[in-house]
Amino acid sequence: MPTFDHFQQLKQHIPLVAEENRIGACLACTYWDADDVKRDESQVARVAVCLHPALVEFSLLVSGGSACGKWEEEPAAGEAAKTYSQRYQPS
Repeated sequence: MPTFDHFQQLKQHIPLVAEENRIGACLACTYWDADDVKRDESQVARVAVCLHPALVEFSLLVSGGSACGKWEEEPAAGEAAKTYSQRYQPS
């Protein structure tokens, strides 16, 4: 499943400021409410609620392949999830 290809195309045309460089896949994010599953690429299509304090009021349902600038790495996500997320970090 392609992961936010539109972002990859956009970042080639618009320079991002440092704060926006923290974008990462929800699969490896501490706010992705999918603690009951092993986080690896097989969970990219899985949908769960985003629990970020600034976004929780919107009850956002995001897939493991979704991403945003409020991303924070989940220490317990495991190497597979972290590797997946790092593939899509802005350069």
